[in-house]
Amino acid sequence: MTNAETISKLNNALNTLIKAYEELQNDNDNLKNRIIELEDEVLDLESAKEELELNKLELETNLSDINESTEEDNSKLAQC
Repeated sequence: MTNAETISKLNNALNTLIKAYEELQNDNDNLKNRIIELEDEVLDLESAKEELELNKLELETNLSDINESTEEDNSKLAQC
């Protein structure tokens, strides 16, 4: 094998490595972007969960108030 052939093969191998590296970089960038999207989605879901928990507490309070009113009404009716 001549020096020119060796250089040509090394050049081809280097080009192949460069292409593979560029593809890996693109994949890595895509994964980083996907991670950011998922982190944003997690934040949105956590916010929605907090809102649902507040709504649940409010509904539980309303239910408790209704139950108290019902008991008072039943007590008044029983006295009549």
